[in-house]
Amino acid sequence: FCKKILCGDVRVDHTTFPSFVYADGPYSEDNQAQGLFRGEPLTNAYCGVFQGATAARGPPGSNGSGRGSISRIYGISSVRPESIAYIACIVRYVLSNSPIWEPNNGAFKGEEFYKRILKVFQNETFAKETLAFWDWYVYSSPLLMPAPTTATAGAQDQADVILQQLAQASTSTS
Repeated sequence: FCKKILCGDVRVDHTTFPSFVYADGPYSEDNQAQGLFRGEPLTNAYCGVFQGATAARGPPGSNGSGRGSISRIYGISSVRPESIAYIACIVRYVLSNSPIWEPNNGAFKGEEFYKRILKVFQNETFAKETLAFWDWYVYSSPLLMPAPTTATAGAQDQADVILQQLAQASTSTS
């Protein structure tokens, strides 16, 4: 896979979500929202930044030890889509081949990646389920989650595909 990327056979850009944003498990073309924004590298990085390094290595809802965490200092007790998108950009940079932080890396446009993450959160059901998971994972908030959604594919930009699948799932359950 890496050779294909280096040779230009596979294009890595901001229109598809990297595997680190997905939870471990099978990937479904027909339900691309399944496990989205629940990947361990993403959740661990979030906990590390907002709760402290020891929280990133601990079980869900762990507080960091030592100095006060960003969450504690600033009174943050819930997760926002913008902070998930921000951490995803940081993780993407750390995993890239770029020696310095830069907004663009080849075909990858950082600001567009950030916007595409926020775009998926426009779906109210997805946003509610995903943020409930994050609040539970990071802050030990009660986890009240409806049954997972299912949907079908249809567009090139993965954020659009996911939104279409979520919209279709909402209309089929109405």
